[in-house]
Parts: sequence; structure tokens; C-alpha cells
Amino acid sequence: MFSLKNVAIFVDHMEFTDHHHPSNQYKLSPSLSRNIEKIENAKYHTSISIIFGNKSPDSGPFYLHAIIKGVFEFNEIETEEEVMKFMKLQAVHILYPYLRSLVTNIMTTALKTPLVLPVIDASRLFPEDRN
Repeated sequence: MFSLKNVAIFVDHMEFTDHHHPSNQYKLSPSLSRNIEKIENAKYHTSISIIFGNKSPDSGPFYLHAIIKGVFEFNEIETEEEVMKFMKLQAVHILYPYLRSLVTNIMTTALKTPLVLPVIDASRLFPEDRN
């Protein structure tokens, strides 16, 4: 068993480019990824990244790239395996609402139609980590 000692959450990256696409009809296909690293003995970080489109003006109405990072410090770690399981699933559950909010805020600040990401279950998003 382990306990959290400290959590810090911050925006690691945000980028938006409006391609001034003439059509109001378009399909968005986001790419979502996760990165986990051990920083120190009992300190780890998980970041989740979302990308819509690409930087090419022909790729769609806009390009959006956002990364939220959480740094988690633990007390009394028994096994690295239990911490990694936490970082793969529970950390994503903690960080994802911040990513959702960031994407919506970027779109509304750019005077675009608000984009609200759906609520997700990290075990469905990253099925390789269900066990």
C-alpha cells in the first residue's frame, strides 16, 4: 500500500492555430496519449496529451495541442508495480478533467465553438492497462 504525499498539476504545453477553414462541417479525430516517468525515488509524473489536426492549413479547421502534467509524490511505497498501476489509470482520471477544461477554454478564448471532450474511463482509453 502507498499514500500520496503531494500532487502538483500544471499545463505543460498548449498550442492553437486557426486554419480559417470555410466549412462549418468537419470531423474531429483527436489523438490522445499518455507518458509516465519516474523523477526521483518516490516522485513520478504522468502527462496526458491531446492533438487535433496538424499544422498544415489543409488538415482541417484548426490545430490544437495540449499537455497536462501531474507530479505525484508518494509515502511508503511497497512495490513499484502498485505505483505504476496508479500512474497509468488513477493519475489519468485525476488529470483528464483538467485537460477537458483546457481544451474548452482554448477554443472559447479563440472565439471558436466550444469543444467539450467527453468524460472517459482511463481503462477503456488505455485498454492495455486494465489488469
